[in-house]
Amino acid sequence: MAKYKRLINCDFVNDSAFKVKLSNKAKLLYFFIFSNCDDYGFCGNVDELTIIFDGLEYQTSDNALISQKYADALLELVERGYLLKFDDKYNNSVYLVRHWYLHNSIPEKRVTPTNYQKYLDRVELNQNNTYCLIDDTQLSDKCQTDVSQVSDSEKRKKFDKKENKIKESKVNKSKGKEIKVKESNISDNNYADAYEDWTPPF
Repeated sequence: MAKYKRLINCDFVNDSAFKVKLSNKAKLLYFFIFSNCDDYGFCGNVDELTIIFDGLEYQTSDNALISQKYADALLELVERGYLLKFDDKYNNSVYLVRHWYLHNSIPEKRVTPTNYQKYLDRVELNQNNTYCLIDDTQLSDKCQTDVSQVSDSEKRKKFDKKENKIKESKVNKSKGKEIKVKESNISDNNYADAYEDWTPPF
């Protein structure tokens, strides 16, 4: 199964942003999260991993006052843009590796459907094959859609409501006068203009 075969992009992990600026615990946790992801980059047992690692370290360390916990390393990965976090109404957390497709390219026939489709619907791939949130609630920068990575049906679903509302022409007759609502010049070729430019950290 493709789920158990993962690739790591060496250029990505050798970049100074990852190799130098991340703490060692954050780097270690990233690799364990990576190895537990489904075929779309989602991992649902991250909190369990941090609890296990913190517990093991506490038992084996002579110093009980460890300066950084793996829970802190997890927060570091989220804040530095390596992971996206999703919470349900029961406060259960699921994490998504943002640069999943920079590492892995799994043939479609071997991909196992994700159990987190509701979260997958909230993200898209930018022009660098990096996940970013559609509603931009966790990232400070806007995402620019790479329309080549999104199917026509997905593009239409996203913009249909707005486009149909703008393009709809209505003729209202009031007091013998004909009023026509002007049609917008938005076309299929410029949906991505709805987003501001987004520059990835890598």
